[in-house]
Amino acid sequence: MLFFFLIALTNKAQNIQDITTPIDSLLEFFDEQLQEESPKLDRSTLEENIKKAQLYTFQLNRINQTVNQTLDTSTLERVLPRVEAFAIIVGDRLENQESKINLRFLNALENWLGYTSEELNNGEKLISARVTQLMEARLKLDSIQQDGLLRANLRDTTLLPEYQQTISTLKTNLSKTDSTLNQQRLLAASYQSRASNLVIRLSDIRERIIGQKRDLEKALFEKETNFIWEPRDFPSTERLILIFRDSFRFNLNITRNYINNHLGTTFFLFLLVYLL
Repeated sequence: MLFFFLIALTNKAQNIQDITTPIDSLLEFFDEQLQEESPKLDRSTLEENIKKAQLYTFQLNRINQTVNQTLDTSTLERVLPRVEAFAIIVGDRLENQESKINLRFLNALENWLGYTSEELNNGEKLISARVTQLMEARLKLDSIQQDGLLRANLRDTTLLPEYQQTISTLKTNLSKTDSTLNQQRLLAASYQSRASNLVIRLSDIRERIIGQKRDLEKALFEKETNFIWEPRDFPSTERLILIFRDSFRFNLNITRNYINNHLGTTFFLFLLVYLL
């Protein structure tokens, strides 16, 4: 009796071996670079690949949630043009050697620069957070794409249609996500480079303001214009209207910026003046 029982166990083990061996050999691992079957790729079992396909599908869904989020371009398109306008206006004014600049004017510019730099810094934080999100998504996506699962094909295409459909869908979704991710990275990079350029320009303006303030402080007790018996050092009368116009526009920008950044204080002062 024991003899027949041992024979039955042996036959059962042989049957299991006959089943498992061909199942493991159902997969062929295809090296896309060599365009041929490669023994160097990590060879997982069919059951492991099925689990991986499910896991990677869940991971890809989470990656898509991150990738499909949009950068807050409305805020950036409100902030960046304002900073660019400031850089152009103030930069041209500081470069104009004919314009007379005093300490009060430079202090106003320095305050305006502070508000503008703060706005730009907030915009940079939005961009930096988005870039970090996309880089993390890129690393996760690369990890999935480099797995041997995507290069494992069934030798017999008539077997396990559900598994083959899952792998095909996974490859298609990976390709779509990769394309969308690249587009989002390009968009974030364009805003990042734009903001970086503005940071450099504002830094240059800050250095110029500090330099001119230092020069004016050294010449604080010197005369600002020539005496009446000396040759005039102001522009000709024909250009006064142009100088007045440019000065009015420039000071209007400073006033508008101050009001926008101190709405509560401005409203209180107007209310106080009205009551008085």
